Amino acid sequence: MLNVSRYSFQRKFDRRVARGSITKENSEEVCVKKLLVLLFAFLAIPAFAAVDTNERENLCISVVGNMWFPSNDRKLYGYAEEFSQRAKLVVSQIIICESDNPNGLLAGTAMLERKSGNVLVIGVGRRFAQAVEKHLRAIVAHEVAHQVTVDSRACADYREFPLPIFRLSCEQETDRVAAEWVGREDMLAALKETVDYFLIEMIDGPGLGELEKRIQLLERLP
Repeated sequence: MLNVSRYSFQRKFDRRVARGSITKENSEEVCVKKLLVLLFAFLAIPAFAAVDTNERENLCISVVGNMWFPSNDRKLYGYAEEFSQRAKLVVSQIIICESDNPNGLLAGTAMLERKSGNVLVIGVGRRFAQAVEKHLRAIVAHEVAHQVTVDSRACADYREFPLPIFRLSCEQETDRVAAEWVGREDMLAALKETVDYFLIEMIDGPGLGELEKRIQLLERLP
């Protein structure tokens, strides 16, 4: 997860459910009531074609936040599909969301359980994607890898105790999994490009220091 607020939008969604501003039942009715389980593996079209634009927009806003909109970027979708298969995730739908906000969430992921099947939502800031275009595959690999490490000890600790030290451990474990898919050098290059983006956009906050620590930790891996 690459963000300034230090919270994944999966946690934001869970909080909205907990405080009653949205229920899982209502979110399903409002956001994905027309989701159809198609045989995506046999169709030569992206899975996002199964849901019309309005429904995908509602899902992006419900899960990620305001000013996030559905994306038809086939490159991003292709990466998400590639690593979903690599991670052996069982999903009926992949939704890509994007935003022009340079100082908000840079990239993130959430898995929503629905009666029609699991929906994988991946958000990537448009300006961030343009800035790290050469390493976008590794960025998406990291986001999908969060669905692999979600039950790891490091990430479970962070969910229970949302402290910086536990977040760093969770991100480190996720970097390790993503590096196995794309190669350590590519993952390192993606993290370094992200640091450059922080500096160019003058994004301040604890996220920059965390990125630098993640780079150091990944460089030490055998």
